Amino acid sequence: MNQNDEKVVPTEKSEEILQEIKNLPDDQQEMIMQSVMVSYSGPLPPANEMERYEKLEPGALNRMLTMSEQNGEHIRRCEEKDVDAKIKFNLRGQTYSFAVTLGVLALAAVAFLTDNTVVGVIFGGVGVSPIITSFFANMKDDHKS
Repeated sequence: MNQNDEKVVPTEKSEEILQEIKNLPDDQQEMIMQSVMVSYSGPLPPANEMERYEKLEPGALNRMLTMSEQNGEHIRRCEEKDVDAKIKFNLRGQTYSFAVTLGVLALAAVAFLTDNTVVGVIFGGVGVSPIITSFFANMKDDHKS
């Protein structure tokens, strides 16, 4: 099997050519093999290869194009779902952080109202520190971009 998983059927002529290549010095064999090997990247093969597919199997080109388009649409849908999920996850985290911060600040307010200044300062610092940290982290990110 070759690199594209195509089945290669040797012919008498190809066997003769292969034998002649094997009789050459190693450096010439390597040069011939490098010039024979072809590779490409992307969803579709090069145009000359697509012509060969179409000659071997009429309609193959249309099926390849359709498959490539469907694959592109699938990838875009997956990326869109991923972005939406990340947005929801971040929003949920922000909502929970906001609720916890409000709760801690409420505890600080109650502590101050009941003359527990030390407890109020501790809860106030704990409640305000995520807000300040988030503010400076966002400023740092803004300066990077």
